[in-house]
Amino acid sequence: MSRTGPAVLSIVLTAFSAGIAEETLRPEIISAGPTTRPVQFSDGSLHAYFSRFGKLFSVSSKNGREWSKPNAEFDLPHKSMGGGLSLVDSQGEVHVILTHARGTGRQPAVTRFIDLWHCRTFESRRRWGKPQRIWEGYCGAVMDFQQLKNGRLVVPFAAWKKPGEAVAAETGSNYTTVVTSSDSGKTWKLSATKLTSPCRGGYNGNNYGAIEPTILQLKDARVWMLMRTQTGFLYESFSKDGVIWSPARASRFHSSTSPAALVRLSDGRIVVVWNNCEQPPKYDMAGVYGGRDVLHAAISADEGKTWRGFREIYRDPHRNETPPKRGDRGTAYPVAVATRDGKLLVVSGQGGRRTLIRPDPD
Repeated sequence: MSRTGPAVLSIVLTAFSAGIAEETLRPEIISAGPTTRPVQFSDGSLHAYFSRFGKLFSVSSKNGREWSKPNAEFDLPHKSMGGGLSLVDSQGEVHVILTHARGTGRQPAVTRFIDLWHCRTFESRRRWGKPQRIWEGYCGAVMDFQQLKNGRLVVPFAAWKKPGEAVAAETGSNYTTVVTSSDSGKTWKLSATKLTSPCRGGYNGNNYGAIEPTILQLKDARVWMLMRTQTGFLYESFSKDGVIWSPARASRFHSSTSPAALVRLSDGRIVVVWNNCEQPPKYDMAGVYGGRDVLHAAISADEGKTWRGFREIYRDPHRNETPPKRGDRGTAYPVAVATRDGKLLVVSGQGGRRTLIRPDPD
């Protein structure tokens, strides 16, 4: 069920406008994976990058509605590479974070690995550099990739604990950390920070811990992070430099075990998009998949001190049908981009529910 924000709005309102779920990106973007986020160039055009068949592809749009056919940019070093989380840096160059699955086993961080890779353009986007691996281990979905005001590139992600790795007890199989670059992606460093959240026995769902973070730099230069947890809340952390982070704590945002997206609009306001839902309890001692029927958004005009909205912006079109026996489904895994005209684009959903949502921030 949906949850209202604390002391902000006592009712949950329906979607911003009728038909919003009908404005969809091309299937090439939707099927590319849960972290394909459009970026905007200085001329206002939108571009998205994703990997498929051992190549990096791009698509473009002038308005976010009609999109070009996929264009093959270059051959990737591995056919099994996925993802496509991108940004445009302060010099106008494109950076893309990709993942590569390796190993023949099923045990994460032991016989099965998902590494992080980085590639970027040069010479005003006229050529691509050689992709490089920037972290080795097992990571889940990478939900964000940002450049700070000081030029530092920050990739927040969750790392699966390696056998014998010392992390706080009863905090699940993962911790959240970051890799950063201060030289435009030439070299990368892993932060020593390991952010965790509590896990409890008998939980209805996977006790992964603190995972799938999103970040945003505030006007006072601090960087704010929100993480998916199994506590009933998104957890948050703050950093002065994007490298060292404060201990994770519960934020004000109720949530099922689902990730969020943070984005700053062109007028300076901040929007958070997330599943403001309760996780259902187990039924007859068996797990019940849920907590992702509705996607919500809230907006702040004072750097996160107060929030308004907490409105539903996307409902799972199949929420009242008998669910499939396996596989993810619902409205979760949002990625968001703010356009120059003050609008917001959100791509979200799983299991055939993925769509482009264009809510009006006002």
